[in-house]
Amino acid sequence: MIAWSAGQWSVRDLGSRNGSVVDARPLAAGERVLLAQGARVQIADPEFTWELLDARGPTAHARPVDGGPVLAADGDVLALPDDEDVEVTVWLSAEGRWVAEASGGGVTPVDDLDLVEAGGRSWRLHLPQRLEPTAAALTAPRLCLEFVVAPDEESVEVVVVEPGRRTRLPPRSHHYTLLTLARERLRQGGAESERGWVSEEDLAGMLRIDRQTVKVQIHRARQELGRLGIAGAGQVVERRTGTGLMRIGTGALSVSVAG
Repeated sequence: MIAWSAGQWSVRDLGSRNGSVVDARPLAAGERVLLAQGARVQIADPEFTWELLDARGPTAHARPVDGGPVLAADGDVLALPDDEDVEVTVWLSAEGRWVAEASGGGVTPVDDLDLVEAGGRSWRLHLPQRLEPTAAALTAPRLCLEFVVAPDEESVEVVVVEPGRRTRLPPRSHHYTLLTLARERLRQGGAESERGWVSEEDLAGMLRIDRQTVKVQIHRARQELGRLGIAGAGQVVERRTGTGLMRIGTGALSVSVAG
């Protein structure tokens, strides 16, 4: 078994009849050895030897069934058919489960080797499984975001607040999309479960952009948080199944003017 755990690759011989060898050293039955980049793993016969060329962690990707380039996730967020034409978004939830979200709403669990339809094509998902989910990932708190807006509203900084850490993100165009959703959630009254929901069409009108650009902006916001290693980055925007409505999905929000 070759697995990714605690930030490293490792190999373990499961009691094979002909043995396993790592960098010319035979492994004992049940022995687990960490693999560094460049390590060579031999299984049973010298003909079956692999070299670890890239020691980075596993990345979710999708392969078109009819052939063509493979698309890789960025920050545990994968857009299909591509980053500029988002019909389906696949992301890792805070609970450690992969889900697929259709642009019209609706989030469904997906597993490794499942097929999804996007861009008129079928895509085979290849999703790394978390063999040892941490307690932190399973109990990750909902995101807390602070927005700092320039007086002329030409730029928006976002501060991501986590236990023991504050991360300030430099201004990006997609921050204004998040800010608009945050203002709607803060503005609307009523029960918390009903606050902040807007349609994709209405949000596009508020931002004076088209609906496809809204999808791209949301995807980029998720990617940005995913690159920071924030559990459940895909949940920064949540959609209500079957309604076409969306809202910012955070535990706490604040908006202030810079200066």
